[in-house]
Parts: sequence; structure tokens; C-alpha cells
Amino acid sequence: MDLILYIIALIILFGILGLSADFLVHNIKIISRKLGIKIFTLGVVLGIMTSLPEMAVSINSIINGIPNVSVGNLMGSVMVILGLILGISLVLNRKIRTDGDMKYLIPQLGVVFIPFILGLDKKFGVLDGIIMIVIYIALLIYLYQISKKYKNVQVSIIKEQKILQSIFFSIISAIIVIASSYVIVKLSVVLLNRLEIKPFILGMFIFSIGTNLPEITVAITSWKKKSPELSVSHLMGSIITNVLILGFMSIIKPITINLEHSYTILMFFVAIILILTAIFYKTKKSLDRIEGVFLILTYLAFLYVTLVMQIKII
Repeated sequence: MDLILYIIALIILFGILGLSADFLVHNIKIISRKLGIKIFTLGVVLGIMTSLPEMAVSINSIINGIPNVSVGNLMGSVMVILGLILGISLVLNRKIRTDGDMKYLIPQLGVVFIPFILGLDKKFGVLDGIIMIVIYIALLIYLYQISKKYKNVQVSIIKEQKILQSIFFSIISAIIVIASSYVIVKLSVVLLNRLEIKPFILGMFIFSIGTNLPEITVAITSWKKKSPELSVSHLMGSIITNVLILGFMSIIKPITINLEHSYTILMFFVAIILILTAIFYKTKKSLDRIEGVFLILTYLAFLYVTLVMQIKII
């Protein structure tokens, strides 16, 4: 009975985590628009803000001595975001337009895949962390140089009361995110001991969905409003920020990965879904419902293969 209560509590906390992170992003958008922050800068800020749950979980997992939960979460998020969230969004909204310009997308996909290569030696050390942070910064500089040709509209009238209100709500939301993530990790330690689940598997399957609830919320909301506002660039911003978080984690405390087949399977399917994303992004300058189905099937195949391998190992 206690175990069931722990699981229910974990589900509720992930819901609180997702809603508070979503509310935080909403208020950051208001502040950014009122202050006339440039589009590129806003994209970077939102990428970081939507990854706040991952940051909070990462810090708490290091403190509690289970960094592999966060590693599984950060790396498994690629499959959740591009396979599950983007796929569902396409199925619900039928189509998302793209510019079809690969000079934006390919460098981002490359940065996303580099950590998987760095982890082939079953560890993330200080050097790995530095490499991830450097490539993240290099990517931002590259994207900024490309985006300079676009003009940004500045807001000339600022309502201080509205901004102060949004700042207040942002701070409260951030506190709730941090507090809920702390309790989530504490409960996860109990579950790991009770169920004998590998930390990486727990992070890859459960945490990667729970910490991406803001993106899932946006996908459902855009469907209800009949407005496919969930863009590939927004999702890529979240994934790329995870590379930065993993980089800092590796520098703070080097991580040893004992994964057996799980890591190889994840790396294989990530490579497939990145290739599919690039192909779909380029063709017809849009992503449609059929392509969404392919992305979802890729995610389900990943789950099936991983679970089958785990059962064989057990």
C-alpha cells in the first residue's frame, strides 16, 4: 500500500512541477514582450526556462547521489520531445509549417547527438562537460549570427505594474518547481530501493516525460485552440539546453554510467529520430500528420525494444 501511495504522490508532484513550469514560461513571455527583448534572446531564455524542471531535478539527483536518474532524463528527453510530443502535436494539429532551411536545424541536431558519442566510454567527466558547454555556446553564436538579419519589434510602452506582477508570479513558480523537484527525487530514491529499478531507466522513461510536461501542455492546448503553435525550434531549444545542463553536471561531479544495453538502444533510436526529423523538416517545408505517426511509432518501438531487453536481462 505504501508503494502505491509513493507512486501516486510522484504522479501528483510531476503534475505540479509541469504546471508551475508552464506558468513560469507564460510569465517570462509577458516580461520579455513588455521589455522588447529580441526574438533570438527570447528563444534562448524560453529554452532555459522550459528546461528548469530538468535543472532542478539534476541538482537534486546529484545531491542525493543518483546522478544517473538525471542523465537518463536529459538524454531520454530527446525521444520524448521529438517522438512523443512532436508526434502527438502533429497528429492532433495535422500540420506544423517549417522554413525548410537546414542551416538552422542540422547544427542543432549535431549538438544534440554529441553527448551520446561522449558517453560511449561509460562516463561523463570534466572534459566531456567542457566540450558540451563549449559546443552549446558555439551553437548559440552561430544561430545568433544567422538570425541577425531579422528585425525585431521593440515595445515602446511598458506597464510597470504588469511586469512586477509577472516577475512575482515567475519567482513563485520557480520556487514551486525547485521544491517539487526536491521531493520528487527524494521519493525516487525510495522507489529505486523498493522496486530495484536502474536509475538510468527510471530517468529515461518516467522523468523524461514528467519534466517535459510544459511541452506536453502546450501541445494539448494548441490542439484545443486549433492553433499549432508548438514549433520545432521551441522543442529543439529545450533539447539543446539539456546538453548544457548535462555539461554542468559532468563538471560538478563526474558521472559513471553502468547501462548494459540501455544506452546503446537509446543512442540508436535517437539517431533514427534525429534523421527522421531532418528529413520531415526539409520536405514540403512542413511536418504533417503522417510524419507525426512515424515519429510516435519510432518512440513506441524504442519503448518496446528497451523493455524487452530489460526483461531478458532480468
